[in-house]
Amino acid sequence: FARSFAAADAAGLARERLILDPGIGFGKTAEQNMHVLRRMDELISYDGIDYPMLLGASRKSFIGAALGLPVTERMEATGAACVLGILRGASIVRVHDVKPIARMCRMTDAILGA
Repeated sequence: FARSFAAADAAGLARERLILDPGIGFGKTAEQNMHVLRRMDELISYDGIDYPMLLGASRKSFIGAALGLPVTERMEATGAACVLGILRGASIVRVHDVKPIARMCRMTDAILGA
């Protein structure tokens, strides 16, 4: 994230306006994407500050690679990735199937007492 923070600083953006995005599905192998998901909680802090973390795992190819599913059949697996992301500190999820994934996320928050 160092280059992105430097660019934001150079543009005069206040740090409290920033959101971290680990870039699931961008320039990574399926295993690298799963590794990022497993360790997202380690990415939330930068320079001693906790930032909101965005997870955009919806229908991504790493899901297809793991489960052998076409893009049209990845909704439930997207939900699983989102729930894991929430457990690892994601506070924002970007999805295609909003209603069912929102229910999964709200239930996760309810269980966690969030």
